[in-house]
Amino acid sequence: MYRIQNLINSPYQIGDKTIPARGVLECDDLTSAELSLIKSVGYFKVEEIEKPKPAKRAKKEV
Repeated sequence: MYRIQNLINSPYQIGDKTIPARGVLECDDLTSAELSLIKSVGYFKVEEIEKPKPAKRAKKEV
């Protein structure tokens, strides 16, 4: 999963995803071509993050 922070005041569209102006996009379905394009532009801060695990439910006492 990737967190992409837009450092400029304009939204940026990559494929079907839009990185908001001065905002953050978190997605896990980036292709390698999209990721390399984002990194080559230089207006973005790209971080690889761990996908959050689903919360565990408490066991019911019978």
